[in-house]
Amino acid sequence: MTRKFLTVALISAVAGAVSVVVHNCLAGLLHAEEPIFFVIAVVVAPLGLAVGLVGGAVSAVVAWRRRPHGA
Repeated sequence: MTRKFLTVALISAVAGAVSVVVHNCLAGLLHAEEPIFFVIAVVVAPLGLAVGLVGGAVSAVVAWRRRPHGA
């Protein structure tokens, strides 16, 4: 489960960076503001990154606590 959350975090980080670049390129070429990639870069990608990092940390802690410890 930890791997899935960290994959979500990685995809969100890459999507945020790509959205910033696409937004700036379209704004420069069209000379108009384009809101979709801006919203992805500012709202959606950071939320996905936070969910992925927190979920990965929680999954790692739960897996670590369930592991039998030697006495």
